[in-house]
Amino acid sequence: MNSGWDDSQQGSPSTQVNQYNNDTFGQAAYFYTTSDPSGDSLSSPSPNSTYGSSAASIIAKVKNSVPDKLERRREQNRSSQRAYRERRERQQRDLEAQIVRWQQEYSNLLRMYNQQSVELTRSRAIIQHLQGGIFRLQHAIRNLCCGCISRSQLEVNLDPFFDMDLTEKMQNPYLRMYNEQ
Repeated sequence: MNSGWDDSQQGSPSTQVNQYNNDTFGQAAYFYTTSDPSGDSLSSPSPNSTYGSSAASIIAKVKNSVPDKLERRREQNRSSQRAYRERRERQQRDLEAQIVRWQQEYSNLLRMYNQQSVELTRSRAIIQHLQGGIFRLQHAIRNLCCGCISRSQLEVNLDPFFDMDLTEKMQNPYLRMYNEQ
């Protein structure tokens, strides 16, 4: 079982890491050259070339491209996270501002409702007072008139020989009670 490590050679850890990286990048380079149908960045191995000769140049390209890709990907992740945080913070600020606006609208509506309620109570009291005054005036008019503004009475009032005191006594029975006392 070959894991890419040469166990027979005990060297420094950095030597072992370099050997592992070379083996790994070599395998990656071979994979990219054989599986890349476009052949843009890496050339396909020719039948006359050997694995070892083309692998060195491909390893250099892969070594340079992989860290760049990783760095670009990390930068893209950082910018995506930054944009996400900014959108989230902006949305949170917008929602908080909307809550403040709604609270202000609610307090304004509540204040207006209370003012209208006081105005309604005051208007009802005025209406009730005026209705009571109207009722008293209607009752007083009925008591005063009791038929005194009739056509016959108006005709009688025009007669110079008519005795008004006698007519009042006949029409207002309460007046007799006051006069008898």
